[in-house]
Amino acid sequence: MTTKHSMEIQAARLLNTRRVWQGAWLFVPGALVVLFPGLISSLLRLETWIVVAAGALALLVGIYWSASGAKCPSCELNLLWHGMTHAKNADWFTWVMNARSCPRCDYPKSDRSEG
Repeated sequence: MTTKHSMEIQAARLLNTRRVWQGAWLFVPGALVVLFPGLISSLLRLETWIVVAAGALALLVGIYWSASGAKCPSCELNLLWHGMTHAKNADWFTWVMNARSCPRCDYPKSDRSEG
């Protein structure tokens, strides 16, 4: 018998949330540096283009890291890209964060090894 708690654990496993949040630690500062390059460059006493380049690199690495953690553990479908291409207009982020099963293989419902 599947309990509510075990279903929540299985749903949480659909997204590797730890990896998604690790990417956010790069994404957020990178975005701030790209948005406010003059302030950051004056504080660090660096040229603005160096600060912008470093911020853009952190932003891109953070997005890639987060996106690579948003995969189905069973079929390796990248849920972030799937949500961006298949969800309605601006609802892709909500769809990704609320996904409880993989749209391709129906994981974790199709995972019969637990119970």
